Amino acid sequence: MSGTRVLLGATFVSLDRLEQLGHVSARLADPETESEGKTRRYFAVTLVGERALVRVKQASKVADFLEDYRHHGQTRQSIATVAQRSSNASMYS
Repeated sequence: MSGTRVLLGATFVSLDRLEQLGHVSARLADPETESEGKTRRYFAVTLVGERALVRVKQASKVADFLEDYRHHGQTRQSIATVAQRSSNASMYS
């Protein structure tokens, strides 16, 4: 991570938004089975969330590629090479 402190409240606001979008599901644990007797919320990524994450990763790769192209003015041949590498790399991520 970036070393920036994240506020707990901000984390739960984000998790609530992700739950509303269907990207995560939440469940409340039984306080009697939890240490310290506190009710806890557990979150899990849904299939919709996994698919959204794949799309975001792909969009990020495209944005990185376009940024590199903008800065380096690559030729068509090098663009094809980078695109092929990106395609091969996405098979393993």
